[in-house]
Amino acid sequence: MESKFLEFLTKVKKSRDDSREIPDLMLAIDPGETSGWALFNAGKLGTSGIIEWTSKHGWDPIVDKIGEFNPNVVVCEEYRIYSGKRLVQAYSSVETVRIIGAIEFVCRKYKIKLIKQMASGVKGFVTNEKLKEWGYYIKNKHARDAIRHGCYYLLFGKE
Repeated sequence: MESKFLEFLTKVKKSRDDSREIPDLMLAIDPGETSGWALFNAGKLGTSGIIEWTSKHGWDPIVDKIGEFNPNVVVCEEYRIYSGKRLVQAYSSVETVRIIGAIEFVCRKYKIKLIKQMASGVKGFVTNEKLKEWGYYIKNKHARDAIRHGCYYLLFGKE
């Protein structure tokens, strides 16, 4: 049975005359001290989870997750420090940026296509209501954000 998301994806691609190929295996990552991840197989959500970052393990769990799944595409949230948040980030080691750097390094090394997307557009379109409608809503916020990134890229292909 085709998922409701795949039905929606097909309609969107047809209405936009979008001939982009859907990746065979795509890993979406919401990076942070708790990193969410979601694996999509031919556009359909397979599995998802979280990785807790600790200084003891460094970025190895995220690097290992990419190696474990060996995806064609990795979709990752982009991170920017906006002027309104600059004081919050003052003197921070900004771990999220470092994690994104590790993801970039692994993708470059193994020639995996890396797509980075801003959270604002993704969360603005792929709402909790849409995730519920598609049967993709899960309780864990970080894994849910990774699912959002995967869905948004599949729908719009923003690079």
